[in-house]
Amino acid sequence: MTSQPKREIRIILTGKTGSGKSSLGNALLQKHVFKTGCSSSSISKKCVCRTEQIHGYQITVTDTPGLYDTNDDIEMKAEMENCIRLSLPGPHVFLHVISIGRFTKEDFSSIKTFITKFGRDVNRYYLLILTRFDDYKRDNNVDVLDFEGLKNNLTCEWKTLLNETFADRFFPFDNTLSGKSSVEQVSVLLQKIGDIISANNGNSYTNADFKRASQLIKEEQKRMLVELNREREAKKARIRHLEEERAKEELQRKLDEQRAKAETELQALHERENREREQRIDELRTAKAQRMHQRQLQERGDVNFEQAVHGIFQIAEFAFNIYNFFT
Repeated sequence: MTSQPKREIRIILTGKTGSGKSSLGNALLQKHVFKTGCSSSSISKKCVCRTEQIHGYQITVTDTPGLYDTNDDIEMKAEMENCIRLSLPGPHVFLHVISIGRFTKEDFSSIKTFITKFGRDVNRYYLLILTRFDDYKRDNNVDVLDFEGLKNNLTCEWKTLLNETFADRFFPFDNTLSGKSSVEQVSVLLQKIGDIISANNGNSYTNADFKRASQLIKEEQKRMLVELNREREAKKARIRHLEEERAKEELQRKLDEQRAKAETELQALHERENREREQRIDELRTAKAQRMHQRQLQERGDVNFEQAVHGIFQIAEFAFNIYNFFT
């Protein structure tokens, strides 16, 4: 950190496109030096830096492009470094601009991205500017911003982010003020910025701080990459294990099916053999019974023949006896 002259204030404006950064910069410098307009694409493509003498201060304002409108991490990092260089030896404060009542996912992401890129220590230099305070006053019929009440209407994630990042460092900004009222509003804002500078002992956020944060990010990314690779390998190992288990289960299933099939076929074979054996036994019994019956018939036939012959002899003998009796 480096000590800076008390009468010099270096400011960097941050926030997503359309939040009112450029309008705020014009109000701070009391000149129309930054292009403004409502567009889904960023009007400022590169960092723009302007310096003016205001209220006895040499105020340098750097308006950032849509840093959060690009998915190119290298481009974003390069433009961030450029913003710091334009504010050398470094900004005293970062003013993050959000429209009141428009705490969107994009706004949430822009703050998280800023802290990630610049490091957690940047919070000490971070001031939340809530633009469109004029709409808030009109809609709520008040002259003072109830920041706690405003946060209570937000999600838990938003409240946590605002409390951890900004604490009580916020300033409602009326976009419609002009002339003396605008000058007075800027004067109060500069006092708020002066309080932050005093709390940091006049030190500014330097390019070295940014590079140190970038180095920490690289180390964290490297650590995360190692961890990611470790998790990926562990996942591959789990997948291989599951595949092996599934292969074993499939093999066991097939073996069980083959065993069940073999047992079924063996059971069917035994049943067929039993049926054939019982059939042969029945056939043998039937044949035996038939032979016995034939034998009985034959024996019965022999007895009848003998009886018939014997009867004939008896009749013949009886006839012979009668013949002899009469002769």
